[in-house]
Amino acid sequence: MGQGLNWAQMISAQSALPQPTLFAFTFYLLTGLHAIHVLGGFVPLGIVIGRATQREYSSSRCDGVRFCVWYWHYLGAIWLVLLAVMFVSQ
Repeated sequence: MGQGLNWAQMISAQSALPQPTLFAFTFYLLTGLHAIHVLGGFVPLGIVIGRATQREYSSSRCDGVRFCVWYWHYLGAIWLVLLAVMFVSQ
């Protein structure tokens, strides 16, 4: 949601589509890919939550939870890399 607000402010500040610069391309590409990964992560997270409420997981059968945790930790690391790239590129 935060990046969506940033996108809207950047576009409205220029009263049109942003200028085709390398910075604009990189910003929209990286934040767009990040948004796709976050939205894509909600599907397995919803499945895991649904199965957890039905008590389908146990200490020996928890692969879905483990994979979901790995995915969200990976996404957190990617977010930090994205933030560092945006900070360095200013």
